Amino acid sequence: MIAAYGWEGMSTDESDHNNGSSGPKYLALTKKWRNPNATMCLRTLDALHRDSHFKSAPAPKLPSGLYDPEWLSRQPDVVKEDLQITENFEYDFSHTAAIVNILRVNHGKIDLVHPYV
Repeated sequence: MIAAYGWEGMSTDESDHNNGSSGPKYLALTKKWRNPNATMCLRTLDALHRDSHFKSAPAPKLPSGLYDPEWLSRQPDVVKEDLQITENFEYDFSHTAAIVNILRVNHGKIDLVHPYV
């Protein structure tokens, strides 16, 4: 169907990323001549694309300590199973004394040592 319609048969869209909501909103401008069933089918594919494009899936196969514990506790069992958590431990996010010293010398601004380009 997509190949048959080609780009001429696709809806044009307008996006509003600065709409004051938590995410962008899209308005699909449909072709009046296109079969309404095709329009519904294409909207479903568009929705799947938007979900995969704007939502980042959690990285699987990490130790449990690398996930946000509150987020993880809210996930249903099926999501936890899909994550395939490799180990159950608390990760130590502290830094070595040398790194802490670099931050202290640079007033907490590590970018002064090697700025981002």
